[in-house]
Amino acid sequence: MQFDGSDVSNIEGIFDSLGKAEGIAELSRFAKTVALPIQRDIAVALVAQDKLEYEPLAISLLIDTSATAWKRQNAAGALGEHGTERALPYLRQVAAAPASTDDLKSLHIWAVEACQRLERRLTERQNPKD
Repeated sequence: MQFDGSDVSNIEGIFDSLGKAEGIAELSRFAKTVALPIQRDIAVALVAQDKLEYEPLAISLLIDTSATAWKRQNAAGALGEHGTERALPYLRQVAAAPASTDDLKSLHIWAVEACQRLERRLTERQNPKD
């Protein structure tokens, strides 16, 4: 894993090297010692591992218009696959936002798809098939 003041890369390498359980533990410890932008990147990776206590940080990245679109897309993807009902209004908000650039249009598509995935998961959870 590499990082600077506002960016972290190769978080998945931690899971590859340490395994899921130890990777989650290491990232959880590390997140407490770094700046907010890095905490949010780590939170997205941890939400993708079903560590939902990090969902509020992932949501904050999703709705942060000053964050890069690709980071916001990553947050949308993790929330769509692993998030809870708490993430739904924020995904809808991003999906409904005007998209004036190619990056924002791509984010819009990611948010719409993530919203659909989350809605489908929540519906299936409420109405399990026999």
